[in-house]
Formats: sequence, C-alpha cells, structure tokens
Amino acid sequence: MKYKYAKSLKGHDKGKIYEIVSFSERVVELKDQTGRIKKKNRKHIQPIKGDTNV
Repeated sequence: MKYKYAKSLKGHDKGKIYEIVSFSERVVELKDQTGRIKKKNRKHIQPIKGDTNV
C-alpha cells in the first residue's frame, strides 16, 4: 500500500487527517490521534502519501 494517511472529505470530521489501518473494496478503517478506529466509505477520503521509513 503506497498511502499511509487519508484526509476526510465528507462528514462532521471534514478536513481531519487519519492513519489508514486497513481497507477493502468499499470501506477504509482509519485511526485518529487518540487511537480510535473509524470506518469511512472510500469515496469520502483522499489518500495522502506518507513517509514509509517511519
């Protein structure tokens, strides 16, 4: 997977940055700064390239 982070494009969390935990055909599991897991539709996020050396 070449993307490590995603930006929310829709919903009350619009503009928030998440770490991508896992993904399927339609749903992406995202983790916020507090460690909570959130599921979002793939259409509602924008993947962001992250540093793979971390």
